[in-house]
Amino acid sequence: MAATLSIMGGLNSQNRSNAFRFEKDELIVDTVIPFDTQTWETGISKDNGEKWTIVEQYESEDKAKPGHEKWVKAMQKDPNKKLSDINVWNPR
Repeated sequence: MAATLSIMGGLNSQNRSNAFRFEKDELIVDTVIPFDTQTWETGISKDNGEKWTIVEQYESEDKAKPGHEKWVKAMQKDPNKKLSDINVWNPR
C-alpha cells in the first residue's frame, strides 16, 4: 500500500475536514479532535486501526499539524517504536 498523507477526518473526529491522517501498510497516524476529549490528539495504530495508542494532545490546530508530522517521521524511521499511551482520562 502506498503511503498517504492527507487532511481528512478520523472516524471519531467532530469535524472531519479538520484532521491529519497518514497511512502506510498497517500503520495509521491520525490527528483529530475526537468527540470524547474535544482536544486535538494524535493516535497511532500499528494494526490497521484495530488498537490505538494516543501519544500526544495539542491546544490548537497550529500545534497539532507539526505534532502529527513529528509522529509520522518517527514511525517511518522506526515502525516498531514502543509507544506509550498518554492516558487522557487518568493523567499522572
